[in-house]
Amino acid sequence: MDISVHKELSQLIEDVTTSGEANLDVAAAKSIKKICKTSDLYVKAAFSLLMSQLEREHSQIRLSSFLLIDELFNRSHVFRQLLVDSLQDVFCLCIGTEPSRPLPAP
Repeated sequence: MDISVHKELSQLIEDVTTSGEANLDVAAAKSIKKICKTSDLYVKAAFSLLMSQLEREHSQIRLSSFLLIDELFNRSHVFRQLLVDSLQDVFCLCIGTEPSRPLPAP
């Protein structure tokens, strides 16, 4: 894995998820998908970065992360496998299935 590409991927995900916009930045999302298409290692890195963003206590960051998860889920078999393996955590962070871990306020 190329460190500079990983840093670019990390920065793109950070920018997209913390933009505060209701919709994803189409150009940045396209760049993320292009990087992920080059190697499964980048897909795994993107998944890890997005799960970290989902854990942040900010509802807009979680929404943007979930929208980007949806984009990658539709494109990558590896991403789908990773998501299914972590589905309980995703439900907890996005839907609030555990009372001990409430969702952040809007």
